[in-house]
Amino acid sequence: MTSVHLYLIGLLAIATIMVRISGLVAGQWIRRSKHSWILKELPGLILVSLVSVSLANESVVGWISAVA
Repeated sequence: MTSVHLYLIGLLAIATIMVRISGLVAGQWIRRSKHSWILKELPGLILVSLVSVSLANESVVGWISAVA
């Protein structure tokens, strides 16, 4: 391995650590903000978005079967 490879590995390691730290800071900031309810409702929101996208391409029969 050349020194360029080692510098690249070190740079990527630092970038990975910075992404993790910024995720922790952002998570704490969101938990303390007025938008914290989104974290509690997130599983339901994801489910609704997945179902609505799949129903967008369905016919009337697909909509009726989804409701039933």
